[in-house]
Amino acid sequence: ATGVVPRFPLITVAVPGWKGTRFALSASTLLDRSFSATRETSGTFEGIVVPGTENTSARGAITDVRGVIALPVRRWLRVGVGAHVLVGDNRVSTTLRFQDSTRLAPLADSVTVDWRGSAYSAGVEVVPVRGITLGTSYRLGRGLRAERNDTTVGRAEAPDRVGLALRVDRVTGASFAVSWARTYWSNMTPLGGATLRAQDGDELRAGVEAQ
Repeated sequence: ATGVVPRFPLITVAVPGWKGTRFALSASTLLDRSFSATRETSGTFEGIVVPGTENTSARGAITDVRGVIALPVRRWLRVGVGAHVLVGDNRVSTTLRFQDSTRLAPLADSVTVDWRGSAYSAGVEVVPVRGITLGTSYRLGRGLRAERNDTTVGRAEAPDRVGLALRVDRVTGASFAVSWARTYWSNMTPLGGATLRAQDGDELRAGVEAQ
């Protein structure tokens, strides 16, 4: 089986506003569901067991479209709020090919699931002393539903997310940054049924930028 999980923003547009206010619109991948898997199986026809190969593949993702407004409250304090629209789809296809292809034609089936949801977020950035910036953010997931042929087939909450970050610019020609975030994927557990439980995930990043 193979899978792809891209996390990079697709597009971001920001414009300045009145007295340091900033407006931004971005679109990024929240969750990618592209994979393929192959397994050996068999079918019984007229009392005869015929071996075959079953291939299942899925393509699609949930995209996070976010609008943000940020403004300076003090020289050392900036705040921002955002609204998220979560949209996307997944197309799952299954093909069964039999070894006796001269008598048995392949069987194929596919289904498309559409995703609709929303979330809200807020962030705070503090500069306690010159050259040091602290940041924190929180995303509150709201309703997330799966639809098939305009019929809702599952409901859950979009994943919450909390993050902390530190940036140090006290060394000439270099910047240091470290961040931590936790995404509460377990909010989506109801979409997986009784036997599948989503696990929360942590991200820890560190980097250096030199000029």
